[in-house]
Amino acid sequence: MCIKVVKTMKKNPSVEYVSIEEFSNRYNLKPQTILKNYKKIRGIKMSRGELIILSSARYPYNMRNTHLKKREEKMYVLLKATREFYYIDSKMLKISEYSFNTMIKEMLNLGILIENNSGNNDGANAYDTTTLTENFLNLSKRKAIKEMLSIMANTSGTFVGAALSQMNS
Repeated sequence: MCIKVVKTMKKNPSVEYVSIEEFSNRYNLKPQTILKNYKKIRGIKMSRGELIILSSARYPYNMRNTHLKKREEKMYVLLKATREFYYIDSKMLKISEYSFNTMIKEMLNLGILIENNSGNNDGANAYDTTTLTENFLNLSKRKAIKEMLSIMANTSGTFVGAALSQMNS
């Protein structure tokens, strides 16, 4: 199979592409692994025997041995995958697309996710973590979830307090 990376396309010359070597190095994988799994990777396609890899493509997050029961555990995994530049979506988290988008919006409002303007809206590919996220993701899973819930409580407490003061005035 011929592997040729297209640098520009006639339809959208502003889109950036990477080589299979560059993409596989991001995830410490062999190019053969990428070739074997290219159908599972959003942002990679085969066209006329050529592998086309968007620079914003992300390898799927490994969900093995990940037991997610609570919403905050799913949020933690979403943040962890995003922090490590892996692909993750609603199906992987076993939630509806609506719940996934609501979770993303909530994290954007909390300042623990930001948009990266990559134009790749597959799963959480359009988002990156912030320095606030880095502070608590370096903790153990239990402590990180506790910190994330604390941030959520403080933010919603501030919102409720502001709403109540508006109602009282």
